Amino acid sequence: MPTPPRKICISTGKRGGFGALLPVMRMIDGDPSLELQVIVTDMHLNETFGYTVQEVQRYVRIAEQVSMDQKGDSARDRAGALGRCMDGMAAALDRLRPDIVVLLGDRSETLATAFTCVEMGIPLAHIQAGDQSGGLDDIHRAAITKLSHLHFSQTEHQAKRVLALGEEPWRVTVSGAPYIDRIVAQQFTDAATVRNQFNLDPSAPMFVVLQHSDTYEPQNSYAAMRATLEATQSVAAQALVCYPCSDQGYAGVIRAIEEFKDERGFLIQQNVDSVDFLGLLAIANVMVGNSSSAIIEAPYFNLPAVNVGNRQRGRERGANVIDVKPTREAIVSGLRKAASHEFRDWLQKQPRPFGDGTASDKIVEVLRAVTMGPKLFEKPQLATAIREGDNL
Repeated sequence: MPTPPRKICISTGKRGGFGALLPVMRMIDGDPSLELQVIVTDMHLNETFGYTVQEVQRYVRIAEQVSMDQKGDSARDRAGALGRCMDGMAAALDRLRPDIVVLLGDRSETLATAFTCVEMGIPLAHIQAGDQSGGLDDIHRAAITKLSHLHFSQTEHQAKRVLALGEEPWRVTVSGAPYIDRIVAQQFTDAATVRNQFNLDPSAPMFVVLQHSDTYEPQNSYAAMRATLEATQSVAAQALVCYPCSDQGYAGVIRAIEEFKDERGFLIQQNVDSVDFLGLLAIANVMVGNSSSAIIEAPYFNLPAVNVGNRQRGRERGANVIDVKPTREAIVSGLRKAASHEFRDWLQKQPRPFGDGTASDKIVEVLRAVTMGPKLFEKPQLATAIREGDNL
């Protein structure tokens, strides 16, 4: 009797994370020895953030939808939504019965899903293990690492962080970032199409603005976004501004954005499809805000990025990133440096830190080959995973 396909379930709650996972999904879906199951949750099912489940449906078949029904941007609203996420995930996973669940990143809905999987006895594979990203996300990521059974790190340095947490070396793979795979393969919207689609003037510099709340200081999200938009307005001829993610404090960011919706040169987008977003980065002159895409994807376009505030504090990054405080004056100074020909020319010669575009191949090979069973799921305690005499 032939062996049934191994069921690989991927949960996605965020537009950017979906784009990064898409090459992995396609490889799994095209392998007869594997069966792809996709669960969508959080922002994908929220009208405030563009109801991006519609984008997911264009590329893959969705097996389950888990609504978190988040009503507001307070910490209480988010915590309640995460409780609904766990309950919905438990029901979805009970129906799907996957062999392994794949998660990416550091967000709270990812942590809620990871905890649900462990309680249900389902092994976890975690992409971006060992990264450091600032704010509550760092706490989420460390917890996800300890809950997970396979770890895919973007760099050697990040893999060492995972090992320092007591994870066994055979569980850890340095894969690079799957975010990069489509960039290297040139799988994004071409320049002429993206300019026409967003009505951009090809003769004028264009900035991409994407800024989230700082989860340690959500009460400052409006003031920080207002400072970024005012600084951008003083420097850029045209700017495409994207809505933030669903972290607590998002309403302040959106309020500031909406105040600029009628300003000349500003194009406000509730959501941008992932292939179009990469196409925008390819033609942009500068990116500004605090998105991880400025850290991970932008260097592969030689795109200067002005990183505002502390959300990405401590994160490994390339030479394209200019860190500034969340004040109008500091952001203007950073934008002028980023927009200079000298800085962009210098970037052409700098290394790119997150792999060579083959992360998806490495990840899927491990998912295909790993032996299922107690050895995978049952993890030793930290004290037994560290050899006597090891230094942390």
